Amino acid sequence: MSDTGVDLQQMLIYLTNTGAPVGSLGGRRKIVGFVETDPRNQDDLRRVIDECGSALVSLNLRANIAPEWEITPDVWEFDPSSPRVGRHCVNFAKYDKDGFYAESWGKNSYLVTPACIADALDESYGVISGAWIEATGRTPLGMTTQELEVQMQGIKRVC
Repeated sequence: MSDTGVDLQQMLIYLTNTGAPVGSLGGRRKIVGFVETDPRNQDDLRRVIDECGSALVSLNLRANIAPEWEITPDVWEFDPSSPRVGRHCVNFAKYDKDGFYAESWGKNSYLVTPACIADALDESYGVISGAWIEATGRTPLGMTTQELEVQMQGIKRVC
């Protein structure tokens, strides 16, 4: 891995306050907010995917998952004999009994096993997009915009 990456929390604060460039006309789209989850608790990760639609996570990968100049395996498994090669940010949009599914490197179906999550996950966030609540005024699990605003006040003060 060659880049130095980004501080995910600072990026999310920026997207909350400033937004990301969208389209060719110079518009910006802000996120409504974000919530940090406990990376040691896979149930928290499942809940944030259910509530927000996906989770933005940082994984401290091992060489068996991110081999330099080789194809990444479809299943990311824990291998304690493999050295760490660095952090990588991915999006988890779904999960099942086998693990979580990562969107990364132009592909949206890498299976990340629970053992790999336990070893590699060091940061995780639920990103609250306005697109999820614009149509109905509620998050996927039913939180109203007003309830969400109350929950986000602590983060917005820090921002």
